[in-house]
Amino acid sequence: MIYCLISILIGYGFGSFLTACFVAKKYTGKDISEIGTGNPGMANVMARVGKVPGLLVLLGDVLKTALAMGLCSFFFSEFIGDQAALFAGFGALLGHNFPLWRKLKGGKGVAVTCAWIILYMPFGGISAAVAGGIITVLTGLLPLGAVIITLFEIPFAFLEKGPLAGGVMIASFLIMLYRNFPGFIRGFKNEESREFNRSRSVKNTVGTILTILLVVTLFFLDAWMMKCKSETYYEPKVQQKDISSYYDVTSMDELEEEDFDTIFAQTGVAKAGVESLIDVNKMYLLETMQQHFFTRPEITERTVQLVRHQERVSDSKDTTSVFILEEGDIIVTLSNYIGGWRYGHAGIVLDAAKGEILEALTYGEPSEICSISHWTEYPAYVVLRAKNLTEEEREGVADYARENLMGLEYGLLANKKQENITNTHCALIIWQAFQTVGLDLDSDGGYFVTPQDIIRSDCLEMVMEYGMNY
Repeated sequence: MIYCLISILIGYGFGSFLTACFVAKKYTGKDISEIGTGNPGMANVMARVGKVPGLLVLLGDVLKTALAMGLCSFFFSEFIGDQAALFAGFGALLGHNFPLWRKLKGGKGVAVTCAWIILYMPFGGISAAVAGGIITVLTGLLPLGAVIITLFEIPFAFLEKGPLAGGVMIASFLIMLYRNFPGFIRGFKNEESREFNRSRSVKNTVGTILTILLVVTLFFLDAWMMKCKSETYYEPKVQQKDISSYYDVTSMDELEEEDFDTIFAQTGVAKAGVESLIDVNKMYLLETMQQHFFTRPEITERTVQLVRHQERVSDSKDTTSVFILEEGDIIVTLSNYIGGWRYGHAGIVLDAAKGEILEALTYGEPSEICSISHWTEYPAYVVLRAKNLTEEEREGVADYARENLMGLEYGLLANKKQENITNTHCALIIWQAFQTVGLDLDSDGGYFVTPQDIIRSDCLEMVMEYGMNY
């Protein structure tokens, strides 16, 4: 709690620096209270002093908010996470609106609020700011647009960041309503200054309605994206229990269907995986696999190439995981996503003993052999195996992939119709390899093939999973 309070105080200090006061003094020699409406904000300076001074005020308000948020995040995020940025931005809003050195008579906080919410939660912040801007243009009422920004931000905050952020946004909405209410009333009485007054025609009313519909659409888009984030890792649905009685099993005949169900529920190892363990007399590995299966990973997110996101396990080096693999097996994760679409990543096992996986990782990198060890960094994955192929046929698929599908350039739009295999991506490599034995692993039969298509293929069965909802 103390770090939240300190963040507010630091934000308040930065926010109390009213850029408009200094810019107005520099350009006119007058105090801002003597210019136009007397409000120490960008709109007043831009309307009465000029566009360049107005833009300088905007830049100053954005910078002071960003500096407060960045400073608090740097020092306090280790203790309170992104709440440091949340409360620093809120403090900046308080300082801008109610600076002590001006007897609590500050600006209206539109620029500060926009900078704060956009930096704190970009998608929701931009959506709300755009909505407020459009409504301001359509109605000519700047105070209405200012209030709309924080009003529309409330549901985004609850959805993306939780009840604490939502509560702070409600507080910011009340502050914005309080500071802009007089101008709001003057605007509807046609008494607001002419720089912001426009005729409220039927066209503008329709435009306002369309804007509201746009923001509602963006809200549901945000919900879709948040649902995507919530699907990072699925915890086991049962309580951990003793399965040591299975460690000495040496034949599939010793197990009933309910035994396979129990093993799967406790370890994520499916029937095909159990058979593989029995074949090499390593059922004792179930103990390690169970411990890993019931260990919730600490997940971090990183941005890869602008809009692509990837989830990783931050403590992967400290975990002990066991993969059940044979040549020709497929390993898939859905921990990569864009927006609300989990496009995932996949690889094909070339050498199980050495842990060699053929993968096409990303732009600018040719398909190459990677180590299975990097898959421990994913918070969720599944190993799949072709149902109706013999071990020799699966090995043949792996050999074909090694000889023909290595060193291909990555192509996001590479598809199944290309005559010559010149470029590829992770899912297409797998589809191409299994085409040689007459298996089409593209479950929807489309022009492109994705890791999602492979997961849904009826030609495959599960060997094992971790953190997935296969």
